[in-house]
Amino acid sequence: MEIKGTPYYSFSRIFEFSNINEFKAFLTEDETYYRKITADSKAASQYDKSSHTAPYSSVTLDSETFIGVLKDSILDEGEKNNSQGKSTSGSKDTTEATGIDLNGSKSVGEMYEKLGIVVEISVTLPTPITGSNGKIQGNSATWSMNDLPDDGKLIAVTGNNPILSSDQTPPVIKGVKNQGLYKKSVKVTAQDNVCLKELRLNGIRYNTSAFRISQSGSYTLTAEDACHNKTTVRFKIDKKKPVIKGAKNGKRYRKNVTMRFSDKNGIRSVQINGKKRSAKKVVLKKNGKYTVKVTDKAGNTSRIRFWINK
Repeated sequence: MEIKGTPYYSFSRIFEFSNINEFKAFLTEDETYYRKITADSKAASQYDKSSHTAPYSSVTLDSETFIGVLKDSILDEGEKNNSQGKSTSGSKDTTEATGIDLNGSKSVGEMYEKLGIVVEISVTLPTPITGSNGKIQGNSATWSMNDLPDDGKLIAVTGNNPILSSDQTPPVIKGVKNQGLYKKSVKVTAQDNVCLKELRLNGIRYNTSAFRISQSGSYTLTAEDACHNKTTVRFKIDKKKPVIKGAKNGKRYRKNVTMRFSDKNGIRSVQINGKKRSAKKVVLKKNGKYTVKVTDKAGNTSRIRFWINK
């Protein structure tokens, strides 16, 4: 068929397995997967071993339950995209615009969506599926690559299995604390006891459950699981040193010096020649050498030395 003038081809193969453990090995072990897909193939030499790897890092599978955790290599395909200036490379590629470093972005879904292509993963169990974080239709559950769970965990269960329905535990966000103030880059991860649906930073979904934030600013991070339990953390990164006004480093003055201090997130302390002083305004009148150290609430420090010699 053709999509927007470009020809696309599809094919399918059926693989048979003697037992469930053999099937699990096919889904999770690279060597087993490669041997199976190349066996009896008329074009075995066309399969690149490095790119044809098992799709899941782990699988729970029986007649009533399927839980598959997709490998990073599956989630990180299609590294180019997007209209909001975000880095979406599977490598640690930081953008100057956002200071966001993604440790595994599912950009392939967004890339396919732009091309108008629908890519889906489907699982069929022997009896009707009663719970899934994908779309349920009878015995099958389907997940679109455009909207995969951010932790890559696909779940489908039958009967009265309460894996999803009984989940009341919200996700856990690590690396930052609510109302935290940091002077360095932070590495943020989100985890859930069942499945992390999405992680949003300042309202934008970055399609990953782990990334590093390096740019100064205010952030709101919200993690939501498949049962709509949510955790929200608000924090700030402040890498800027406090501002000292009224004197300059290395200068000599023949008059009184009036100094003021400011910082966007507030001043923690001011020390002049090792002694604590007011964090708002200081007037120096005596002759001598002065060393001023100002620390903001994030821990950034500014220092200057100057002289008064009237």
